[in-house]
Amino acid sequence: RGPAPRRLSADFVPGLDCQYTPMPEDEGGWDVESLLPYTPPSWVEVRGSSRGSFRVQCEGVDSIAGLQWLVHERLMLQPNQGVRLSHWGRECRGEETFRSLSLQTGAKFEMALLLQRAPDAQLARVRIACSALRTRQYAVDAATTVLQLKTLIESGAKEGD
Repeated sequence: RGPAPRRLSADFVPGLDCQYTPMPEDEGGWDVESLLPYTPPSWVEVRGSSRGSFRVQCEGVDSIAGLQWLVHERLMLQPNQGVRLSHWGRECRGEETFRSLSLQTGAKFEMALLLQRAPDAQLARVRIACSALRTRQYAVDAATTVLQLKTLIESGAKEGD
């Protein structure tokens, strides 16, 4: 067993944004590793076997589940497809936070695509793929009719969008 981690008393760092790590009952104090300042990453790099690598902006996201959602949206995956991310060969679970993994800006993730049961959710978007049009996403809901969707596509084409 190596040397015990250094510990500081609570009054040593007043006002510092830090996290208290409980120690064994016979030892009290702060774990020095949790006192280090942490800045969440502004972007990370995701590499997939078939999709190459790309950057994902992480503004407002602080968990692996949020990052998986951003990748899912960026790749415009179908609802029955999922994303599995790993970092340094270790699979990342959705409930893990960037802070718990000590992720920095530019961290690299490996991605694998999964097939999963589609969630029973309301219609939220439609993807239109056509050789005469650029691929676009349209915000829709369950009440959107085909005529309304055609009108959206036509107005986008007329605007040169």
